Amino acid sequence: MCNVALSSVGLIGLIASHGGAEPANGKVSAAYASIDRAIVPLAKSIEVYPTKVSCFSCHHQGAPGLALRLALKAGHATAREPLQKALAHTRDDLKRDIKLYTDGDGQPGGISRAGYAMLALSANEEPKSAVTDAVAAYVLRRDPDQPYWKARSNRPPSEHSSFTDTALSIRTLKLYGDATKTTQIAGRIEKAMAWLQATPVTEHEDRVFKLMGLYEAGGRGTTLSSAADDLLKTQGKDGGWAQLDGAGEDVYATATAVYALLSSGVAKPGDRALMRAELYLLKAQLPDGTWHVTTRAKPVQPYFESGFPHVKDQFISITATAWAIAALSFYN
Repeated sequence: MCNVALSSVGLIGLIASHGGAEPANGKVSAAYASIDRAIVPLAKSIEVYPTKVSCFSCHHQGAPGLALRLALKAGHATAREPLQKALAHTRDDLKRDIKLYTDGDGQPGGISRAGYAMLALSANEEPKSAVTDAVAAYVLRRDPDQPYWKARSNRPPSEHSSFTDTALSIRTLKLYGDATKTTQIAGRIEKAMAWLQATPVTEHEDRVFKLMGLYEAGGRGTTLSSAADDLLKTQGKDGGWAQLDGAGEDVYATATAVYALLSSGVAKPGDRALMRAELYLLKAQLPDGTWHVTTRAKPVQPYFESGFPHVKDQFISITATAWAIAALSFYN
């Protein structure tokens, strides 16, 4: 885990020099330069990963598909090629197993896998197709007697929270649900929104995806501000967030918090809490452009090198790097 100490004097000085979009004098902001550095190792690993395994992953295609889209929109042309490769891999993976979705079984990884695949595709305005129809239908059929989507994977932090699976499912149905089943879909989203509001959170991942899920479900005003306040209250002294209460601040937790707060519109990059978080991310970036986070998940497959640094921590670190790119894109 990365711990970053910032003095109040250093904070003020760094805010003045780092924040904001690329200035008119041609000098890029620190956030812009940080993203440029991060795209290089991310692109390399996106190239290498499919040569080792054929399946989609939330760490090499899901989160990067969202992050690179935001980077491209922020003016980073180098994001285009790796983004297209990540999206092509995602489409091919879903298409190859479309029968698993039409049969109602889904792929291994269940809603977590399907949800992250659809997050990447939807962030890039993927048009509806037979594949997206099949995945959305699978999501609608899943957990029909529950007011939420139950997580069945145990690979923390990304794949083990029912708040995560519920937020991703709401987004999938909202954007790709069957137009002939709007009443059924609206009912499920309404129940899920009530569940998100009423269910106590137990860790950071829950707080982040509670806010994201409420936003996707159409929550606004105090519904969002209350969830945002709960998230902001857990910001650490160094400007970051921790995955678990009482643990050290780290980049994955910080970047997902920043993304949730800014993408939902309940915070702005110039808010003091968000400026502190930006600086945490900038200070934690390593010289090779990556961010390192220590894994909490137990391996589920034989070890292999994916072209990303940090050995056994490579999967959570590439995920954290993708989320950091997504978060910093709002500061451009």
